[in-house]
Amino acid sequence: MGKVPQINLVDIFSISTVNIYISEPFCLSWSFMEALSTGVRIVTSNNRPMTDIVKDKKEALLFDKNNHDDLSKTIINILNEPKKFDFLQKHGRELIEKNYDLYKVSIPKYEELIDKILKECK
Repeated sequence: MGKVPQINLVDIFSISTVNIYISEPFCLSWSFMEALSTGVRIVTSNNRPMTDIVKDKKEALLFDKNNHDDLSKTIINILNEPKKFDFLQKHGRELIEKNYDLYKVSIPKYEELIDKILKECK
């Protein structure tokens, strides 16, 4: 698909049955967080920084990157019985709302940080 605009990517996540992250990122991607926020079922490599955010069998299903059979079976299970994995959607969305919501969490934390810095500069 090449580069996809963020608004379109969110739409793609929203209508997808499962989103798979196979890479070994050195930092957490914004698209991973966007995917969680849409409630798509996520299957991801069992590595950091993914495991810094999600827990296996709660917000996502984790797999060993060297075990392709495990990955294949997991994806097939989700595609065959997506309702069985709806808990991933619920918990992923809740995680984002609780810890990363722009207006309820992120902006207030930035404002608090800016206020703290400004007070220290006086």
